[in-house]
Parts: sequence; structure tokens; C-alpha cells
Amino acid sequence: MERYFFREGEVVFENYGRRDWGKFSFPVWYGIPVRVKWAGFLFDFNLRGSLKRITGSIPHWPDPREIVKRTDGNELIYYSIEGYDTAFDLFKSYYLPINRKTANLFVKENPLSGPYLKKALNAFEDFTSQAARVTDKEVPERLRDFLRKVALKGQYGLSQEAYKLKSILGTSIPVLPPDTIDVDYEVIPLILSEGCTMNCGFCQFKTKGSFKRRSWSDIVLQMEKLRDFYNGDLVNYQALFAGQNDA
Repeated sequence: MERYFFREGEVVFENYGRRDWGKFSFPVWYGIPVRVKWAGFLFDFNLRGSLKRITGSIPHWPDPREIVKRTDGNELIYYSIEGYDTAFDLFKSYYLPINRKTANLFVKENPLSGPYLKKALNAFEDFTSQAARVTDKEVPERLRDFLRKVALKGQYGLSQEAYKLKSILGTSIPVLPPDTIDVDYEVIPLILSEGCTMNCGFCQFKTKGSFKRRSWSDIVLQMEKLRDFYNGDLVNYQALFAGQNDA
């Protein structure tokens, strides 16, 4: 690890995650994030300077075992330990992955709109603001380069990054492989086709329009743009996901 102190916080490079693959009864993480300790919270960033995970310590955070994960589409998933028995009966896991669509199904109070996450996001914005003010001589070069990336990735910058990814793909990704929720399994989406040939009555993810294949030239162009988009962070991704619904 390489550790630096910045203002009232700490930045840690080479903070390697687990290297033994498997499904655990609690959220685990892999890859090589940059970990920032700031205002009672822990923020993990990818190598592009984008926020990936949030957790914290009591009293700033309800429980250090609970984690918020941010997707490349700028969606937040809250891994809650509330109702261990219920979670295991439903999912065979000891935590509940909660997103904005499922929050009302599992918990009485939505943690994604609660005070803890709000404080964490305020602390995150404060860190990005402080990063934007760093001077060339104030910190070592490696830390300075990281802070400059982070300074461009506040909440607005993250939403713009997600919009850019959607623009590259030319569509949205309504559903991802279950592994991307059950464990910290990062995939790069590549659209080979759009729509779905099935008409399952229970499906909540079917997109509008008929099924169609993308052209080879379109797929190659996506690959080139995705390479530039993920750039030096490719080491943190485990697979290519061929979307959209029925690929």
C-alpha cells in the first residue's frame, strides 16, 4: 500500500481487495480501488477517479458492514444487514441488496433516501471540492493526479460519465447478470442486439421495440469507445456482458 495524508483525510493506493472468488454471506470487494478516509466515511474510487463504494463507522454510518455500491450507470445499491433471517430465506444471503426500485419491497425505511447516505454524499462532495483546490506543490505527484481526476467526478460529473456510457452503447441496460449484485463482479457492457424475442408476463425489464441485431461496424465502434472510456481502469473488470436482454 501507498498511503498519503490529505487535509483532514487519508488516501490509500494499492488497496487490493479479495483474490479468492466465491459467493459470500456478506458483501466483498475485489480489484484495486483507491480508498479515501474522510469525515468518518470510507470512499472507494476506481482508477478513473470515479466513486465505487461507500461505508463508514458509527455514529456516521449505521453499521460498518453495510455498503453502498455505485454502478457505472450511476445507480446506487445499498447492501443492508437488516432482517438477516428474512434475507437468507429469500436470497440465501445474509444481506439485502436494495436499489431504488426494490426498496419499498423489503424495508420500512429506504436507506437510499435516509440521513446516513445523505451525510455520506455531502462528505463526498466536500472531498471532491477540496480535491479541486489542491495546488501543484501541496501534495506528491501521484496524489495530485488522483485528486485532479476526483475533482471532475462530483455527483454532477458522475451523472455525466454515466450519460457518456449510455451514449456509447446507444441504449440503456435494463438488467445485468445476477453476479454483479451478489458479489463485486464488474462487467463491461457491449450491445450486440436490442430487445427480446420472448414475451414473459412476469418480466419488468423488457424494452420497447422489436428485436434487432447491431451491425458489425457498430459493435467495433462500441469496443473502441469503451476501451477509451474505461482506459486505465480495465484491470478492475472481470468480464464482458453481451447485452441487451436476449443476447
